[in-house]
Amino acid sequence: MIGAIVLAAFVGAPPVDRQAEALLRQVEAKASRLKGFACDLTAERTYPSARPNTAPYHGVERLHVEFSRPNRFAIDSGEGKSRYRSLSDGTNVFSIGQDSYSKDKIDAKARDFHWYHDDLLLLMVTGSFAQAVEAPRSPVLRLLPNATWKGKSYRVLEAKVGGGYPITYRLFVGPDLLVYRIIHEEANSGRTLTIDSSATNIVPNPPQKSGAFAFVPSAGQKERSSVFPLQPGEYPLVKPGAVATDFTLPTPSGGKLSLRDAMKESKAVLLNFWFVHCPPCRAEHPHLQKFYEKMKPKGLAVIAIDDQDTAAESAKYLKGAGLTFPVVLTGPRFRTDPKTGQPDYQGAMMPDYASLAPYGIRSCPTNVLIDSQTGKVVYLSQAWDEKALEEALAKLGVR
Repeated sequence: MIGAIVLAAFVGAPPVDRQAEALLRQVEAKASRLKGFACDLTAERTYPSARPNTAPYHGVERLHVEFSRPNRFAIDSGEGKSRYRSLSDGTNVFSIGQDSYSKDKIDAKARDFHWYHDDLLLLMVTGSFAQAVEAPRSPVLRLLPNATWKGKSYRVLEAKVGGGYPITYRLFVGPDLLVYRIIHEEANSGRTLTIDSSATNIVPNPPQKSGAFAFVPSAGQKERSSVFPLQPGEYPLVKPGAVATDFTLPTPSGGKLSLRDAMKESKAVLLNFWFVHCPPCRAEHPHLQKFYEKMKPKGLAVIAIDDQDTAAESAKYLKGAGLTFPVVLTGPRFRTDPKTGQPDYQGAMMPDYASLAPYGIRSCPTNVLIDSQTGKVVYLSQAWDEKALEEALAKLGVR
């Protein structure tokens, strides 16, 4: 054991905490065996303001959750006229307000399972801590001293995830191996975001009544579109067959990179839309890096388009994560109202971002593959699917 610690210190790696690893395996096994659960969730977020002499943001959300595998759930929040429900019958997910509702087909490949994005709930749903937090690499684990919370004692498991954007998690594990609280801390632009999620009144494998997750609109309740209206200068999401719009954007190092030049030097170009403060973006980047290294000699070019970060923020993340594919910066999408500090959606898009507007990107990550010979979009995905990407490239002769 002493030799292992000395060796770990010599090569710069932290010593392995076997007890912590064993506890996480037990926690994941317990969650995986759940057929369903019900609980009350409290998610408390604290984020210091970037503006001087401004109080930090502090928000608290309280939910009641019922879940049944594989993907049926009901999430209730608010009270009275502000009451809101998200419900899945296993095929469709409904967003339900007092007077209206929207309906979406469930995407079986979606990472978030059409689920309220919370580390604690996703751990119980997926049975995998790495999948729940969308970690780009395996966390470094260690056991901390037991802690008392709400009058009860819990084992505390610390998990640190690196990869250019360090995040620390502290899991409060009960005697039943269920996680009752996760404290999530991440540094962003010199500030620390804290998310404190806790679950109470947990009922594992509750009896499910027939039709418990069925939705029938009440009298007068109207269906509304689930698509948010476009802001000034925005376009709908680009589709395969469309001609790709050229752009020239700055790189984190101060240079310039254009789609036109990348197409001249390749058989195909993959655009990856992302930003640093995006867990699924960071989770797919190790896969994109390996794919880039494998396919670049065969004729694939990659341009990763950082959707909102400064050059310094982007460069720091790329260096820490060991990413070498080309990156360009868009800057902010809209100007900021100097009075409110909020984006001014009534004004025109910022010039750099306006050059990308025809792609219609509304969420990250999004991957767009372009045939360099025709200049047309041939493939689009909002989740990393390497097999589908390889199939699309094979049709272009990139194998």
